[in-house]
Amino acid sequence: MVCLVGQACTSQQIPSEKIHPETTIEPAIAPITPTESLIESLPLLDQITLQPENPLCEVEQADSAFNLECADKMLNIHQNENRRRMDILMQRMVPANYSTPFSLDITITSLPADGSEIDENQYGILLLDEEGVKYAIRFQGSYFDLETWTQGDEVKAGEQYNMSYSPFLQTGGTSNQIQLTCTDALCDLFINTEFTGRFPVDLGGKIIEIGIFTASAWNEQFGQVFFQDFSVGAAENTAFQSSLFQIEDDLSTDHATFSQSGLSGAFNIYDADGFHFSPLIPYKYYSAKVNPSLANGMVSAVVHMEIDPSGSSSRYAGLVCRSSQDGMYMAVIRADGTYSVYRDTPTHPFALLAERKSDAIFSGTADNALKLECVGNQINFYINGIQVETLTDTRYGLHFGRNGLFTKAGGEPAPDAIIFKDLVIEEIRE
Repeated sequence: MVCLVGQACTSQQIPSEKIHPETTIEPAIAPITPTESLIESLPLLDQITLQPENPLCEVEQADSAFNLECADKMLNIHQNENRRRMDILMQRMVPANYSTPFSLDITITSLPADGSEIDENQYGILLLDEEGVKYAIRFQGSYFDLETWTQGDEVKAGEQYNMSYSPFLQTGGTSNQIQLTCTDALCDLFINTEFTGRFPVDLGGKIIEIGIFTASAWNEQFGQVFFQDFSVGAAENTAFQSSLFQIEDDLSTDHATFSQSGLSGAFNIYDADGFHFSPLIPYKYYSAKVNPSLANGMVSAVVHMEIDPSGSSSRYAGLVCRSSQDGMYMAVIRADGTYSVYRDTPTHPFALLAERKSDAIFSGTADNALKLECVGNQINFYINGIQVETLTDTRYGLHFGRNGLFTKAGGEPAPDAIIFKDLVIEEIRE
């Protein structure tokens, strides 16, 4: 839910219809039914017709790892049956001449390899700016990222923004409507009309080539990827991007803020006093993240729990920023009156960055207002309006992801042990 400052969280800032199309390939792809976007559909987009005479449809060489076919305004890419066990990449680009702001639309469908339960296909969109920098938005499964590519004897990808989860990215042969709108300072990604991610990026003022790509690691299976309805044009309405994105939710009722989070392993009860959110199992932990993914942002909430400096610290609650496939930052207060800041990554889980006892934490069964900022390489943590920690961290490159809440049970889980209210998530621009 997107709400303006000072208003109840009951409606989105800009109207949207949620769609999750179920169209599958049997044997062809039906186009997605047009829906109302968070940004008005652009009336004059240049259509890139995916027919055999288009350079994007040029037949691959016989020794290529990929096969490519264009028919019925659709581009179909699949791997060669004789593919060797090696990393493979196919990229195609065509000339373009668009200054910012511009918008790009394309429908993409990924069909997993025969017999594969997981869709491992990698695919995406390419942009080349007039400074010679090539950007790639990569999709795989339910994840996406933004990369810069350099090309010598082989393409090398430098991850700019971490691979982040999107519940709106459909897999298993379901079509996805992708929209990318870029201004001088940032690009917004929409998937099936839902605002999914905001990338701060400088495109050099103009793009001179656009295209598509498919890729597969040596130990992955590649099925089929279909591209259709490819168009690009000048963006006339960028009002959505001109203001800072913000979410407000008092958490007194279910406003669908966490509708895409699986919370079956935790108490998750909305009541007049807030969101009762604590794991069901002793000493287990849980997080609830909110879309979209952002680079720089602030998340705040009020936590109601018992604080006893003479007691145990096994129960705690707090905030999450930049949650992605690569990890996240967490800042929490503990039941014993201390606070902790963590960097949590798959290879180094719960790496402790700071831990102290603090007089800023109110004792007893009390409300404590928490705020976590992730801006550039800085991590700032506030408790009841007092900045208790500022850290600089560059290890593991956590630059991008979703924000939300974090909770850990003590020895006796209870629905009333931890209660959150007044959640705010706000974009910060450096």
